[in-house]
Amino acid sequence: VNYPDISLFDEIAKTLDLSLVELLGIEDRSKEEIVQKDGFPQIPGVKEAIKRFHDEGFRLEVASSSAGYYIGRVLDALEIRQYFECYTSGEEVDHPKPAPDTFVRAIEKLKLKPEDCLIVEDSTNGGKAAAAAGTKCVWFHNPDSGNQQIPHAVLEIASWSQENVEKIIELMKQ
Repeated sequence: VNYPDISLFDEIAKTLDLSLVELLGIEDRSKEEIVQKDGFPQIPGVKEAIKRFHDEGFRLEVASSSAGYYIGRVLDALEIRQYFECYTSGEEVDHPKPAPDTFVRAIEKLKLKPEDCLIVEDSTNGGKAAAAAGTKCVWFHNPDSGNQQIPHAVLEIASWSQENVEKIIELMKQ
């Protein structure tokens, strides 16, 4: 599924202190209709990468702007919940991405230091939030994320190949 780049609308919504849903008049059911029709999108290799990271002993958490109930549904549908200690939703913080609050909250939950964390992001706002939180960031060029830029990423990947997973593991061990 290719979604349009809505970053401009997202910026307008933030300026007006509205949610993107409020600004565009979209309801959660539009996302629900896509999931009902096509299922949750699965990125080739990501499930195996998550399992590998977990098996290597890395602590994993999802930190997303999505609603908490939706994060849980995705983790369950993709059968990967068991690999994550917890998740943090943008609903839990006052200022969502590009503010660092979501990542700061996630790091607090894991009782880690930002410099000991590595965040994988596919959006400009997420990359900005990772930098502001003081973490390293890997930029995944997600074909469904539109035109994004994360110039300060320590690594850029376009797929979840074994080679890229090994590069990320090396970064996490540093």
